[in-house]
Amino acid sequence: MNKNSGESSGADRISSLPRDLLQKILGCLPLHDAVRTSVLSTKWRYKWVVRSELVFDYNINKEILLKTSIYKVLLMHQGEVRKFSLLVPSSNLFSDIDTWILFLSSKNVQELSLAFLTCCRLPSHLFKFQDLKHLELDSCEFNPPPNFKGFRSLVTLNFQFVTFEPMSFQVLLSSSPLLENVSMVCCSEFDSFIIEAPNLKIFKFSSTANSLCFRRTPLLEEIVLGMPFNMSESFTVPEPQLTLHNIKILNFKNLIFSEVEWVAYVLDLINHSPNIERLLITSYAYTSCACTHPLRSQEMTMTHSAMKRLKSVDMTLMWVNKTEMEFLKHVLAYATALEKIYIATSAEIRHRGMKMMEEMKRFPRASPNVEFIYHS
Repeated sequence: MNKNSGESSGADRISSLPRDLLQKILGCLPLHDAVRTSVLSTKWRYKWVVRSELVFDYNINKEILLKTSIYKVLLMHQGEVRKFSLLVPSSNLFSDIDTWILFLSSKNVQELSLAFLTCCRLPSHLFKFQDLKHLELDSCEFNPPPNFKGFRSLVTLNFQFVTFEPMSFQVLLSSSPLLENVSMVCCSEFDSFIIEAPNLKIFKFSSTANSLCFRRTPLLEEIVLGMPFNMSESFTVPEPQLTLHNIKILNFKNLIFSEVEWVAYVLDLINHSPNIERLLITSYAYTSCACTHPLRSQEMTMTHSAMKRLKSVDMTLMWVNKTEMEFLKHVLAYATALEKIYIATSAEIRHRGMKMMEEMKRFPRASPNVEFIYHS
């Protein structure tokens, strides 16, 4: 009797917890587990329906089962949906996506993540999500209507394999006044990509452009460029950029030092970012034979204020050539506050890397206390 009484008391203690606390407990469970709590008792049957995060990240191999599950959850749900995340496995669900997005358009969604295994055109109702703060899209077509005015609350934007009209994307950037973080990977090609986003702080770009220029980005602190894939063969250094006073981190990935245009663009960004504190470069793999036209020392023009606040340089090199050495020579000559140079190479060129490090130590340097670190 006491045993049964204890079990009943334990169940009552859980069921009688404050509603907010119960929602926090349910929010810690995967969605399918939260829904399954409805079988515990009549008191628990509808507790999950006010859950604010709907993340369909569990493995459902059958489309019918996934489709049925989503309809069940959405039809029974009550209140706001703060977060909605879904991987769409098949084009057979595209018509259902329209219905689900229409339903969510009245739910004050703040965080939306949609990934498609087959490219899909986004439903027009998505562009009405004016409470949206975080948007993540993968493998779809982003085609806003002509009267689209951006997302007034958007803070974070993450696009992968997304196609769009370049002008509509630039309108999205300039018309989303709170936008702070933008990441683009393998998206549509730009001819001239002019970034205008007054609140932007972090910009990551690994797509294709003939020209890339930063304007009206007074708060920009970090730039990450995936190269060489973000520049077409006809890439040119754009018209002089505005000085980017707030940039603290410049990160260049897959840079080919033998490509004069790309190195020139790197130098242009450095020259227009007088307050950078950290410079990161990962070079693209190529052999010594590929470096037929290395950038000469006189072509590496630095302004008087360039790199005066630079504290650390991190470089991962797939090969060691004269251009890399000339670049580092200029860094040492200009960086008066430099504290550390970290060089990493593959084990196959360890002997080259160690020789390079010893040679660097003999270069004239503006900072007397530079620590040289090498790793392979």
